[in-house]
Amino acid sequence: MNCICTTFSKLSGTDIPIILYQY
Repeated sequence: MNCICTTFSKLSGTDIPIILYQY
């Protein structure tokens, strides 16, 4: 199964979308 988790982290007051691919 392929699980794609998307988390938004705040860095320097900016929202950066981080996509983590977990196999």
